[in-house]
Amino acid sequence: MDLVIVYKANPESYVKIMQALREDGFNPVALENPHSNAIYVPHGTCRRGAKTTVYIAVPRDEKHGAASTLRKWDEARQADVQNLTKTLWAQLISSILIIIPVAVVFMIFGIWEYAPLLLTLTWLAAFILIANAEKIKKK
Repeated sequence: MDLVIVYKANPESYVKIMQALREDGFNPVALENPHSNAIYVPHGTCRRGAKTTVYIAVPRDEKHGAASTLRKWDEARQADVQNLTKTLWAQLISSILIIIPVAVVFMIFGIWEYAPLLLTLTWLAAFILIANAEKIKKK
């Protein structure tokens, strides 16, 4: 079988990429070594955190269709990352806006000795509460 590499993935995400390709009717194969079609990466054998690159290959006649599917998959992931980034920025700004009045109160009362530690802990608590507000509301 004549295979063509269409994507390089990390071990944590290659299974999702393979599933996306299979859902669109392609026949992807995961390879650890792009120069040898004999070394396949079976599902679940990659160690977490491994520095291995997994190469996703398809038969040569499926190359263009698979590339199109992968572009759509990448665009969807990028949209997810952008939404997550916007959400985290909003949570960060909100937690900073909460900490500013606390810092002013510390300045007014002259609390200097433990102020950095207390402000850090207050900010962390505010950020965690804001980040988990939806989960807390559901409970």
